[in-house]
Amino acid sequence: MAVAARTLNLESTANAQSSGGSGSACEIGPLGDAARAQACLNLRESVAQADFNQPLVSHPCNGDDSLYPDKCGSFTKTLPHDTYGRVNLSAYQSLINALSSGNPSDFENITLGGTVKLTNPQSGLAYDLEGMDAHNLTVLAPPTLASPQMATEMVEMYWVSLLRDVPFDQYPSNAMAQQAAQEPPFRARLPDHVQ
Repeated sequence: MAVAARTLNLESTANAQSSGGSGSACEIGPLGDAARAQACLNLRESVAQADFNQPLVSHPCNGDDSLYPDKCGSFTKTLPHDTYGRVNLSAYQSLINALSSGNPSDFENITLGGTVKLTNPQSGLAYDLEGMDAHNLTVLAPPTLASPQMATEMVEMYWVSLLRDVPFDQYPSNAMAQQAAQEPPFRARLPDHVQ
């Protein structure tokens, strides 16, 4: 597409020059090229300064990484695991080392458990050129592995998987959907007129 745009630009310039024109652009607008470029620079600098002046946010941790020595509550996809599903701790440390250093060669040296690779593990190191830098945005810490909230979310995920082929409009008449709605963690969240 860029080649086509350059070709069109060259053709229009050549046509303007061959017809006796000066080769100048045929634009209608409130600003000329230089003024628009300066206005764009001013706007970008102003927005960047406003973003920079925002208070820094915290990135809360739920504590599971420190709580469980076997890292059962931490992200371990693509790393080698034993027959019980526990991550190889030196492989996990290679991931932590790469994330801590940000060095591309450390990411290449993460010990993987097969042929599947991590999907863009360095994306969090990129800088956003549109809007606030993503590092100055935050979300709540996830519920801890042993928390009632995590248990509720797991129960919900199991019900969702069982009901994946049931259309939403059939939930009121579907026996399995009705059974799911009576699950204690969900029943507590249902409005009174539904219970």
